Amino acid sequence: MAFYIQFSEDAALRKFGVSLSRALGKAYLRNRLKRRLKEIYRVEKESFRGGYQVILIPRRGSAARTFDELRKSFLSLATRSGLLPRMKQGS
Repeated sequence: MAFYIQFSEDAALRKFGVSLSRALGKAYLRNRLKRRLKEIYRVEKESFRGGYQVILIPRRGSAARTFDELRKSFLSLATRSGLLPRMKQGS
């Protein structure tokens, strides 16, 4: 997955979008992937810091991943990009 992020001074700004190409598979696979990614964001968005616009672009093979694999990948990218606070070691 790839994240494209634009940070803003306005802490109330929180926008999230998913962009999928036909290379990811048939329409039903792309729609299922989009629903899963939006659900992951919906559940986790309260822990994100404010002031951002994000476009998420999944790579080939993402449609075949399980929900838990997608969630771990999504949260890892969000942490590395600065949208989520880093977890303390040993907790």
